[in-house]
Amino acid sequence: MATKSQPVEQVIVKLKDVDNLRGYDTNLLMAAKRGGIVDQPHCRRRPHPSLGPNEWAKRPVFLERENDRLKKIVAAQTFDISTLN
Repeated sequence: MATKSQPVEQVIVKLKDVDNLRGYDTNLLMAAKRGGIVDQPHCRRRPHPSLGPNEWAKRPVFLERENDRLKKIVAAQTFDISTLN
């Protein structure tokens, strides 16, 4: 659902308020929240378009298995190198 944009004058007033709060040693995030500026991303991160919904759900499991496989390979190579020295 799209939100309506605010008039330029309202945005300038909010930014001035945030700037004033920043002058009182308030961190930027707190000043923005007090000024009414929301700390949210503009769009939701979407999964890769080539993956279907079921494939996207299986992806973490696949990555964990791949990570485990690669760790075993590295451990075997490290063992081989250490036995040669």
